[in-house]
Amino acid sequence: ILIALSIVFAILLLVILFLRSRIVIAIALIREGSKAVTAIKSTVFLPIFPLMVQCLVVAYTVLIFVALV
Repeated sequence: ILIALSIVFAILLLVILFLRSRIVIAIALIREGSKAVTAIKSTVFLPIFPLMVQCLVVAYTVLIFVALV
């Protein structure tokens, strides 16, 4: 079992070494995206309004259903 784990570790190490440039690009994209979200605060709070409206619609639907039954 130790030999199999060593082979898996070696394969993962090689994958990480060969994909290093893509990993660096992905990290840079995440950092840039976090800067954009930090700069534009409305992107964080924008989904809250549709969620509240959807909850109101569901509550109204349940109220109508209870009234009809």
